[in-house]
Amino acid sequence: MTHPTSNAGFSLLEVIVAFAIAAGSMAVILQAYAHSAKNIRIGSDYVDGVTVAESILAEAVVNESLESGIESNKFSWRVNRTPYLHNAAEPRPDTPMEATVTVAWGETAKRRQVSITTVYLPRTPVR
Repeated sequence: MTHPTSNAGFSLLEVIVAFAIAAGSMAVILQAYAHSAKNIRIGSDYVDGVTVAESILAEAVVNESLESGIESNKFSWRVNRTPYLHNAAEPRPDTPMEATVTVAWGETAKRRQVSITTVYLPRTPVR
């Protein structure tokens, strides 16, 4: 009498296909992880750049001689001041000033920058 044989288990082909699907899935997951890590670094640099720009802008309003510089060998910045001539033809001593701070960072090929602008009244000399 012959007993029926049972094929309980997976064939070699099924195991290879399962490993190929798992490897493809892992490659996609690792690529997504690497891409998100890069975006986190870029976002962190933008936050740092905006923080430096806000700090420099606050100082530029008080210190009229501040023009440009480098912050911690990573960020370079420059200050541009112009009279804020809304409806006036010529600047007067009490004319508001517009200050723009531009902060840049990164390699030359992937240079990034952020600019912040404010309007302020210039300080008048104390008599």
